[in-house]
Amino acid sequence: MTETGAVTPVRTSVTIGLLGPIAVDSGSGMREVPGTRARRLLAALALDAGSFRSSARLIDLVWGDDPPRSPQAALHTQISRLRPLLPGGSIEATANGYRLQVPPEAVDLRQVADLLDAGSPAALDRATRAWRGIPGDDLGGGDGGGDELGREVARRAAGLRRRLDEARLAAAATAGDHDTARRLAEQLLTIDPLDEVVAGHLMRALAGLGRTADALAVYSRLRRALSTELGVDPGAELAALHRELLTAGDGEQLPDTTAPVSTRVAAPSRPHGRSVGVRAEPDDLVGRDGDVAAIVAALGVHRVVTVQAPGGAGKTRVANTVAQRMVDDGVSVFVVPLAPVRDDADVLGTIAATLGVGETEIGPSGRRRPVGGNVDLADRIAESLQGTDALLVLDNCEQIIDGCAAAVTDLIAGDPAIRVLATSRSPLLVAGERIHPLPMLAVAATGSAATDLFTARARAIRPGVALPAGPVAALCRSLDGLPLAIELAAARVRTMSVEEINRRLDERFALLRGADRSSPERHRTLEAVIEWSWELLDERAQHTMRMLSRLPAGFDADAASVLTGLSGPDLDDALDSLVNQSLLGVVERDGAVRYRMLEMVREFGELKIAAAGVGADVDAATARWAVEFAAQVRALYRGRRHVELLAAVRADIDNVVWALRRCVVLAADPGTDDPDLYRRAVAMGFPMVAALWSMRGLHSEIVSWAPDVVTTLTAAPVVDDADRESWQLSLLVCAMFQAMSRHHDVRVLARARVCLRRLYRPDLVLHTEADFLSGMQLARTATAGLRLLVTGLRDGTDEVRTIAVNMSSNTRENNADTAGALRDLQMAMVMARRSGDRWLEATILTSTGSIHGQRGEHAEAAVFYHDGAALMEELGAEHDALQVRGYLLAALIGAGRVDEARAELGRLVGDWTPDQPDPPGLPEVVGGLLLAAAELAVIDGDRSTASDLFRRTGAHLVVNESIETQDPGAMMVVSAAIAGLVTAGDLDDARNFLARELVAMEDMFGPHGWHDLPQAGALVLTFGAWLCAITPGSEDGARLMLLSERIGARRDYPALGGIHARRRELAALPDDRWEVVRSEVGGLARHPALRQILDIVRVRRPQLEADLPRTGARG
Repeated sequence: MTETGAVTPVRTSVTIGLLGPIAVDSGSGMREVPGTRARRLLAALALDAGSFRSSARLIDLVWGDDPPRSPQAALHTQISRLRPLLPGGSIEATANGYRLQVPPEAVDLRQVADLLDAGSPAALDRATRAWRGIPGDDLGGGDGGGDELGREVARRAAGLRRRLDEARLAAAATAGDHDTARRLAEQLLTIDPLDEVVAGHLMRALAGLGRTADALAVYSRLRRALSTELGVDPGAELAALHRELLTAGDGEQLPDTTAPVSTRVAAPSRPHGRSVGVRAEPDDLVGRDGDVAAIVAALGVHRVVTVQAPGGAGKTRVANTVAQRMVDDGVSVFVVPLAPVRDDADVLGTIAATLGVGETEIGPSGRRRPVGGNVDLADRIAESLQGTDALLVLDNCEQIIDGCAAAVTDLIAGDPAIRVLATSRSPLLVAGERIHPLPMLAVAATGSAATDLFTARARAIRPGVALPAGPVAALCRSLDGLPLAIELAAARVRTMSVEEINRRLDERFALLRGADRSSPERHRTLEAVIEWSWELLDERAQHTMRMLSRLPAGFDADAASVLTGLSGPDLDDALDSLVNQSLLGVVERDGAVRYRMLEMVREFGELKIAAAGVGADVDAATARWAVEFAAQVRALYRGRRHVELLAAVRADIDNVVWALRRCVVLAADPGTDDPDLYRRAVAMGFPMVAALWSMRGLHSEIVSWAPDVVTTLTAAPVVDDADRESWQLSLLVCAMFQAMSRHHDVRVLARARVCLRRLYRPDLVLHTEADFLSGMQLARTATAGLRLLVTGLRDGTDEVRTIAVNMSSNTRENNADTAGALRDLQMAMVMARRSGDRWLEATILTSTGSIHGQRGEHAEAAVFYHDGAALMEELGAEHDALQVRGYLLAALIGAGRVDEARAELGRLVGDWTPDQPDPPGLPEVVGGLLLAAAELAVIDGDRSTASDLFRRTGAHLVVNESIETQDPGAMMVVSAAIAGLVTAGDLDDARNFLARELVAMEDMFGPHGWHDLPQAGALVLTFGAWLCAITPGSEDGARLMLLSERIGARRDYPALGGIHARRRELAALPDDRWEVVRSEVGGLARHPALRQILDIVRVRRPQLEADLPRTGARG
């Protein structure tokens, strides 16, 4: 410390942060540590920086009562995660533990303690800034009190925080900063209500602010608490202060003997405008700074600005804040609350009363008389404001919107200086009006307006409440970011946890009731907020809202017409009414308008459906819409209008899924009036939904739906010929995915095939797609199926031949006949271009790139992937294009076009860097991006980052995809990750992924698997390399690597290609043995090679469960 009291910080190469989210600063700012286990491990080491901790103790602190199956290996994995975040050598390993080899001053807990010892104002400011959040909150133990490690971090941080607040309190009291002293003292008394020293500081601060009565109340509360809990009275010093305050009297300040006279000079005053009705708010307005600034700016340009939003969005609070801002700038502001007004004729009178302008005047006799003649009340209001810079705030206009519009029109015509700010659920629709739509609060996991609001209000009610970031964000998202709903939910933390509130949201109208007696009655419950707008609707608009409230993804005007039975001006007027009352939002995208209801408005609509007894009408209308929508999509497909098709499905997929779920239930209900309608909706809609799910890799969704769909469709006694194709396609999808599922239901599969056989028309097998696919599904043997496939290729219609050639290509590729698959794809491309099927063209380009990629022909693969992704993007299939661009990355890296690969990765992930948590997205897409980033790190020579990214690739897919339903391409990506880990020597992690994927591979070649030899070959290649790494010279390992080539092992990623190229070196066999094995394998055909592979895997797979020798792990 210097002579002046300034503190000189200890210079370290790294700072480890425990005072908030667990983070590390290596010189470029704090970066949060990804992964709960890694955070817990770093916290456990940092609490005793410089000291050794045994592995057993670390395992206990990190996993608690739920240790992993292989705790030592798991601990090593977490150590490997931490190493890249810290300077080299920061984690030292011994035979039985680890040490964080950094000075104690590198941990922010110690840094703050040193700053508190220094005690200077600068040191206290720096100590205050060290807190970045709630210590221990991200350790998986609630608010830090859920387990031993969280409690210890929270305990140490709380001790430092109390020392800091006490020091800042003393400094504020000495400096005469009464407001800061008051705030700090109140915080400290919340923690320890019996602290007499802090209570004395609070009393002096309140007295210094002229609040002597409040200061005396502090003493009274403390005296009661001490007497009740300890049986004592306050000490002599506090009692003397109490007597001093009593003699000073209320409103008189105590002499400030602690600060020099020069510090008590009043701040220069600013000119304030006159204000009437502008309220002092009880707490901060959260998340609306941008809106307030925009409204203030709009009032500088426009004379009428309307803040429009649904009830509960915070219009009044925003308007009041704008009013205060305008008053501070010298504007005279008059706030007119209109919520109690119900008659349009009373609007001007209410405004006049606020301004003190009466509708009567004093006559010669001294009596009041009505104003008459040419003197109009609007003119008198305008006259009263003449010569002033005035803003009139009309709050809550919606129930008297016509009266407000007329009044505003008259007022702005009477005086060019008058400005009006209105709040309303519907616009005024007057000349010159500027509408400011007040949006819902943004929701993100941390640092968003919605979560900040919830946190602030919840902590005001219960300061120690646990507020885990994920559940808080989920809650705010479920409440649509509506401020009133968030505040009502926050009030529930008095007796409930955030997780309990989330679980109760299906009862939100009963749950979200406020107890704030200062709130308007219409804001006491969420239901009352919406009821206020509902009552302002006419009967037609109420009918429209009921009929549309079940669609979760919004709707367009066509859907609204089907569901409501309205059309033309009647429908337009009804939708306009709902929009004007902010019960519907309007979104425009690509020139198309859609409407959306907030979730709570939809639930309110459900209540009104029940009250009106029209649930069956809504169900039937929704089913009819689903049938019409599916027919429109099919017509778009037949017409090759793929851009429109994908846009339509993308917009309404959630609505269709909801409708199908409801139709499945209603079709099985004996009391349903028209079960055939609901069966038809399922038959029409499910193929469309399943096709989209399949494109996105969501195979588990199809498998889980299959039993209900089959049950629904097989219950139909008769199927009309017009619906036969829809029934066939739905049953075919169910049968195919049930057959591929590891735990398929034999009864479901049998029922689907029985019904397909009943619907099947053998005479049309070469004429219609559905009958051809049914014939393939019902073929009794593989030979019969192949014979039909060849016949379809030769004699089928164009549609059948297109299906057959693509099936042939897939079959050849899965059997490692890449040359034959490419020939089929060339033929398919000719057919696709001749028919104008651009979506099929895009998938053929992608499939062609995939075959070149698996052969290691990266330059060729890059061309096809690029063209396929570009065409998908042109068609509007951005999600599918994203996955293809992930494959393109691998091809570019493999082709040596590294700079292009880096640029492509940057376009796909934006600002994401490997030190951040995994980017969001579908597992197959994210896995491909992580894998590409790992390959680039290998090229850069950053082995630590590369190893971590290879591990994260495998973990991401293992965590997010089950073996039963994983995308076929996922095995190749995991295999590439395993290859990278084996090359890096991370054999523990490689083993874990191998154990899981080898189970999947054995299922692949079971009776219901999909038999993909190249995918299996990539995994076999890495298993062989792993065996040779564990046991150099392993003959089985060498044999597997050689056998993988016989079944066409994929080499899409450099990690796979690298192992393939180094098989001889990795095997570490003597030359003569290598040649013997190579000659034994070299003549095998594909299927004998596969049998030999499966035999070796069955024998060797148990070795994966055994503990590795220490030489196999990095430490």
